[in-house]
Amino acid sequence: MAHNLMLLLESKLEREEGIVDEKCCRKRAKRMQLIEEALKKKGDLLNPLVSGLFRVTQRSLQFIRWLRIELRSPSPWPEAVDALRPLMKAYL
Repeated sequence: MAHNLMLLLESKLEREEGIVDEKCCRKRAKRMQLIEEALKKKGDLLNPLVSGLFRVTQRSLQFIRWLRIELRSPSPWPEAVDALRPLMKAYL
């Protein structure tokens, strides 16, 4: 249930605040590029299902830490969101 609530919050942050976990997206893109290159060397193609899906079970640790801190904090929503923005752009 906690995981599903985090997914909903991430969706809300993306939709309303434009916050996306950019660092994880970049890391995943690099990983997919390496996989594609390895497959090309072997003469294989990447399965579209593999390339289109991402691990929905994994949340970044920085996001989880931010959430834990902000749930205990009396700070208003705009301040909490401002604290999250740099965390989703790069590893700090």
